[in-house]
Amino acid sequence: MMSILAAVLAVSLQAPPAEDAFAYGNVLLRVPEGWQVDTRDEGLFLRPPDLKKGESYVVIIPPGTKADVNLTAGFERTWKQVAGTRKIAKKAPEKEIKTEGGVDGLMSVGLLDDADDQRLISTVALFKAADRFHAVLALTAEDHVFQRYSEPFGLLIKGLRFRNVELPAYDLLISLGYTEKAGKTTVYVLFRDGTCLAEFPAEGLDRLEPATARKRHPESAGTHETKDGVLTIRVGSRTDTLKPALDGSYRSAETGQYLKIPSSTGLRLEGKFVLHGGTAAVVFRPDGTMDDEQGKPVTYEIYNNTLYLTSADKSVKRTSFLVLPAAKVEFIYVNSRWYRHDQP
Repeated sequence: MMSILAAVLAVSLQAPPAEDAFAYGNVLLRVPEGWQVDTRDEGLFLRPPDLKKGESYVVIIPPGTKADVNLTAGFERTWKQVAGTRKIAKKAPEKEIKTEGGVDGLMSVGLLDDADDQRLISTVALFKAADRFHAVLALTAEDHVFQRYSEPFGLLIKGLRFRNVELPAYDLLISLGYTEKAGKTTVYVLFRDGTCLAEFPAEGLDRLEPATARKRHPESAGTHETKDGVLTIRVGSRTDTLKPALDGSYRSAETGQYLKIPSSTGLRLEGKFVLHGGTAAVVFRPDGTMDDEQGKPVTYEIYNNTLYLTSADKSVKRTSFLVLPAAKVEFIYVNSRWYRHDQP
């Protein structure tokens, strides 16, 4: 029978895309140089490139789960799940750890033995990012391999970031155009470095850097600055002045009221949403599944005003997404189209 370690190493690993951070669900991580990655239903698998013949080492980041207990209880439960049918022969006391971004976690190392006395050295780390648990596992059968990759593993977990606890790198403002001069939806994306976009990119805003935004959308790129509370936006020959209101919104003489839009990261929706002025509809469920406009089942995730849709064949589509601030979600804006919640 194939061991746990042999089973996880049987996957086909590939080099990650050349990006500063690799995204896996709610997790952003810096993949060590040269390491190979593979995304599967069971999680994200990483393996170093310099393993010698007969050596084994794999890092696994399983899908995140709801943090329904405290960190200590969640850590003990994670260890039991990692052990499965194996016996925990020895386990070091857990130690407190923290990511560079300040997210608290626990970590310990233990030995797992199976019925054939095959030993597995297991490192288990668990982080509690707001209402989410995220585990990181490192498995090997060799002591010297464990020692060799202890430092890279430590750097990897220290550099983990979690999107549900990070502030977005932008502010998103929207005007519905309820004035005599304007009758359409107007969007401003205000990046921290002073870059502005006068459009909502079709691919959404998740991990969109200002330089990339200017390159992809040169015609709508401009600048913004705030002085004495007044926001001035300049795009091409156009200048828009937005004055703050007591309710947190902004007012423009040209385009009316601007609402500040939440990032919607981690949002779960429920119910049928019908296209404004049409009959097309999508159905969201709070378990992360939905039916698209063709009635096909997909899974969805929302990060930084970006809706990710994953089909049965594992292909992923991303599109822009926002909800209007309200006690209950009534309107959503997907790929520049409005949908309204169809109340039963």
